Amino acid sequence: MRRQLASAISIAILLTLAAAFTALGQPAASYPIDYFGVRLAPGNYRRIVSLAPNLTETVFFVGEFKRLVGVTSYDTYPPEVKELAKVGGFIDPDLEIILSLRPDLVLAYRGNPLPAINKLKELGLRVFVLDSPQTLDELSRQSVMIAQLLQADEKHMRRAEGFSKRIAEARSRAAALSAHPRVLMLAGSVQPPYYSAGRGNYVDD
Repeated sequence: MRRQLASAISIAILLTLAAAFTALGQPAASYPIDYFGVRLAPGNYRRIVSLAPNLTETVFFVGEFKRLVGVTSYDTYPPEVKELAKVGGFIDPDLEIILSLRPDLVLAYRGNPLPAINKLKELGLRVFVLDSPQTLDELSRQSVMIAQLLQADEKHMRRAEGFSKRIAEARSRAAALSAHPRVLMLAGSVQPPYYSAGRGNYVDD
């Protein structure tokens, strides 16, 4: 087991260095910044592990799903996730499985256990932690950030950037309405129990 762990760490370091070289020539000030204020160079990351379903869906949204090698046990979209390795849950990721996948990038989320994130970093893995978006604008910026980080092609970069334009257009049309009815938005099921978002999150926004 120790020999396998050492081998996995060595490979992860080599993949990280290879990804770093693809970012040469880009000003460091333009690198995406994660939740902890760490700048990460965009790169041609080829083996990505996602530790949250929403991050998996965002990677798919920006056209880079083919790079994913591991997702959580709760991922359901896109349907192709069923073919990927499962690395445990949102709050209990399996570090040994993650290491065995030899990722050159781990996408984590605020809410993943901090000890697990720190341990992955100690083992030499490149980890980028994203915050929980509170508004649609923050959600849009997060999509653009992931597109930049993964160096998505022009088509999908425009798609990510276009999300914010659609939000602005919808707000402009709403502002012109003479009446604003109250809306109750339910999620999760058409049968009880029902769930609805409270204030202070992008669903309410």
